[in-house]
Amino acid sequence: MRALSILFTLLFLAGSLSAKIWTVDNRPGANFTTLSAAHTAAVAGDTILVAGSSASYAGFTCTKQLTIIGPGYFLDENSGLQANEFPATIGTCYFNSGSANSVLIGLYFYNSHIYFNVKATMSRCNSTTTHANLNLKTGSSGSVISQCYIVSTGTNYSSGSIDIGDNLSDLIISNCYIEHAGNSYPTISTNSFSLSGNSAVYNNVIVGPAKISGGSFYSNIMTNGTFTSSGVTPLNNIGNSTQFPSGNGNKQNVNMDDVFTGTGSTDGRWQIKAGGPADNAGFSGADCGMFDNSLNMGYILSGIPPIPAIYEFTANADLSSITVKARTNQ
Repeated sequence: MRALSILFTLLFLAGSLSAKIWTVDNRPGANFTTLSAAHTAAVAGDTILVAGSSASYAGFTCTKQLTIIGPGYFLDENSGLQANEFPATIGTCYFNSGSANSVLIGLYFYNSHIYFNVKATMSRCNSTTTHANLNLKTGSSGSVISQCYIVSTGTNYSSGSIDIGDNLSDLIISNCYIEHAGNSYPTISTNSFSLSGNSAVYNNVIVGPAKISGGSFYSNIMTNGTFTSSGVTPLNNIGNSTQFPSGNGNKQNVNMDDVFTGTGSTDGRWQIKAGGPADNAGFSGADCGMFDNSLNMGYILSGIPPIPAIYEFTANADLSSITVKARTNQ
């Protein structure tokens, strides 16, 4: 396992990253065993690579502009993507003053939360917890949440899976799967606040109610729940009921069995059927849903980060014979 960890780390980081790179693994072979220690050593602009592990990593408070990368999630379901199929499971993290423009990629937040108090980007991450997975607070205008798999499992929590707690501008939420198990509780909630500027929620699969005030809302698919909006004209959305007003390209009372393939991995089953109701039905002729790639931002299975990775590793007991297969990812 130590050899695998080292080799995985080296190839995972190969490429044109110019800032200093720090590795975190709770097994031997990395620079640090905790994120907090890596954060202490890092300076603004550095990258922290977190190895997949059967054990979780404690969260931390970020006060530096960093890029933090994990190996993805659902790796045991979407086979052949990583030799090490464990995700990098992270505890609750706070992004505070000094950490503006930080980037999170390929991480798994399980029973933990993410707090953005500054502008940040979360891409290709999985957040599965009871409630308020992602909290967008004062100062987080301009944040981007894309290609993520976000599920609130709690049935008695009124806060949104993505909880927008201030009047934010230029917020983007796109190409995500967003669910709240509570049915009557929101997947995305602006509460009493309003989005402004170029804020947009588009090309998502939404399972449960959504409450949106301000901004644009288009090319989404709602499999159930209600849509409550203020100051929003929904465009080219699909609902299983009458969530969206008729006209403006919206489709009502659509059978979701006709929309999705419904087969494969936990995230793969949300791919749309060719020729189905979502195919080319989105704004400007794009597809509806999270896999649309018209803007080169389509959802990526397992949240695989866009850097090289080892997808196969074999070795004999004394490591005198090692076979490594690696590829680049987009």
